[in-house]
Amino acid sequence: MLRPEIVWFAAVFAFSLAALGVSLRRGWAWHLAVDVPNDRSLHSLPVPRVGGVLMMPWVLLGHSG
Repeated sequence: MLRPEIVWFAAVFAFSLAALGVSLRRGWAWHLAVDVPNDRSLHSLPVPRVGGVLMMPWVLLGHSG
């Protein structure tokens, strides 16, 4: 059986690692995945470029079950 200290340490370590990864990649993700409008755009606010592509597999998985 796992000791509670080890479980808590692993949880805190995983959360810290995930938070660090998100904070380091946040600007990169904004630059890559958000379309900022220009004079030729039809939209006036920043919009996600391919948000539906990431949602579609989960929608299909939900409908299959």
